[in-house]
Amino acid sequence: MPGVLRELYVGRKTGMLTFTRGDERRSVRIRGGHIVTADTTVREDRMGEVLVRHGVLPAAELKRAVGFALRDNKLLGVVLMELGLLDERGLERALELHVRAVLSSVFSWQEGSYEFVEETESAEKAGDVTLRVTTGEWLALVLPVALVWSAEALNTAVEAHCDVASPGHHPLVRRAK
Repeated sequence: MPGVLRELYVGRKTGMLTFTRGDERRSVRIRGGHIVTADTTVREDRMGEVLVRHGVLPAAELKRAVGFALRDNKLLGVVLMELGLLDERGLERALELHVRAVLSSVFSWQEGSYEFVEETESAEKAGDVTLRVTTGEWLALVLPVALVWSAEALNTAVEAHCDVASPGHHPLVRRAK
């Protein structure tokens, strides 16, 4: 997945990158190679819930803001700014937290699919805020996740090898696992 994000950044692509696993869907919107927003069908990783979890927004204020967003058919980030709960920098930080939550989950998947639907550069949406995150910063997020993924794969291989080499219980095999 890091390679896909890199290609979209280097190619300055604009569009929607969607990851799917079963009924679960996670997306990031990209404009000119930069991530501008994220979306998910997973309740605990929606932007409002992420903000509450990180202590950026009280749950009562989220409930109030969601009510306005639904009533006025506006993005939550726009409503949070209109209510004075976030300024522009706060919105950028909120989007960064949200994107991290969405992508961190995707990088932990063992299976799933992705699709990039390209759009025209002029396809700017209301509420789009280009995150001020460099490629190096994204790699700083992606690399640890990839390393954990690799370590998990290596651990699974060692466990499988131990199971074959010593089908019974052995104290050294238990330590290796």
